[in-house]
Amino acid sequence: MRRRPRMTPDEARSFAGVSTASCMAVAAALAAREHPCTCEPYEDVFTLPRWNAQGYTIRKGSKSIRIACWIPTEASARELDTAEEAGEDAPAPRLRPWTAHLFCRCQVTEKAKAKVAA
Repeated sequence: MRRRPRMTPDEARSFAGVSTASCMAVAAALAAREHPCTCEPYEDVFTLPRWNAQGYTIRKGSKSIRIACWIPTEASARELDTAEEAGEDAPAPRLRPWTAHLFCRCQVTEKAKAKVAA
């Protein structure tokens, strides 16, 4: 399994594509929480790797917000070989379901502050 290179803080705050459906799902999940907050999707709600890249850590005991989303996948080697033998173009990327685990700003602390408190 390939590991992705670490994100820079600027990359962690920017998004190549913004999904309206994901934004609405996050907003609904935030409103349905026991202790609702004023966090905004794509501004205050990120995945664990994005928070880590920005210099934050998740507070112990915090529960993630889970949303269903779709991620693109590349064609397998077998599909590429089959298309090549048949003289066809490479198959188009497909989407597969994925569960994203997100944390809002209310659930994180800065890493420097976390070390001082310990």
